[in-house]
Amino acid sequence: MIKRADVIKKYAALRRTMLESYQSAPETYSEAAAAMDKLLDICQKRTDAELVKQAIYYQDIIIDCERQMPLPSEPDGRTAGIYKVHRYTMQEYNEARDNLQILCGNNVKVGDVFGEWTVLRNLPDNIYVLCRCSCGKERPVSKYTLLTGKSVSCGHTRVINNLKRRRAEFIGKTFNEWTVLDVFPGREALCRCSCGTVKKMFLSTVISGRSKSCGCKRNAGHEQESEQAMAAGRAYKEAFTAEGLNVMYLGKKVNKNSSTGITGVGIYRNKRIGEELYRAYIVVQRKQIALGLYRDINDAIAARKAAEEKYFEPLQKQVDELKKKLKHKED
Repeated sequence: MIKRADVIKKYAALRRTMLESYQSAPETYSEAAAAMDKLLDICQKRTDAELVKQAIYYQDIIIDCERQMPLPSEPDGRTAGIYKVHRYTMQEYNEARDNLQILCGNNVKVGDVFGEWTVLRNLPDNIYVLCRCSCGKERPVSKYTLLTGKSVSCGHTRVINNLKRRRAEFIGKTFNEWTVLDVFPGREALCRCSCGTVKKMFLSTVISGRSKSCGCKRNAGHEQESEQAMAAGRAYKEAFTAEGLNVMYLGKKVNKNSSTGITGVGIYRNKRIGEELYRAYIVVQRKQIALGLYRDINDAIAARKAAEEKYFEPLQKQVDELKKKLKHKED
């Protein structure tokens, strides 16, 4: 059987002749067309007919590109991979040329090693071969990527190299309160806080500053703020006590033990007449002042409000003025 490479060379020569003589030399075209029909008939009967068909497809791309627009003789003659050559790009032209070389040659053999790949066997399409990576994974790989060095492993070496790079870049570095101790595959890293806490963290969270510590600094800040607030509260209370005043008179919360839910209004049960009344009262300077008994709760509320206007509003004004003075001193 004639070699596949020789068949494709003959096909390419006939097709070029047909394209060149189509309008200028009808007799030459007819002779080349007849020879082409015989060649294609022979190709269909070959045992490797499918492979020859693929090779013809790639050869057509190459002829089309070279005929429509001359390709650069040097790689820098034009911008390779970008500019259009008729219907195809330079990348498609180069891939067609490389794949045709693979189909017409015997460039990859069983047992050959390409980077981490070892060739196990050829696959039926003759474009791909089954390979085993050094890590044990097996998968089909195109001969084109093996020969051009575009595929050197299943990807595990890229992961290993990336991990080495990240470890060299980040281990020992400090971000806010975190110090990176180790970097793991994926997104996590082992970090130690300045307080001694060791914890797994997302490396991106530490680097970006979204996490500044394990929480120790935040808690310390809260404790300090709490102590300052308590000290200020004690100072205010001492100043009010010295003036004989309470911290607040109006706007207090209702005591949870209130029987009516209203400050200064309670329920009074008169056993003698067997009736429940509403008792209004107010506490001024630790002394309780009775405001009367009422059958209607609204009357008791009104009495309490009137007492607040009488007793509490003047005292509340004194408290507010004292607060302003104390705040002015702090500032």
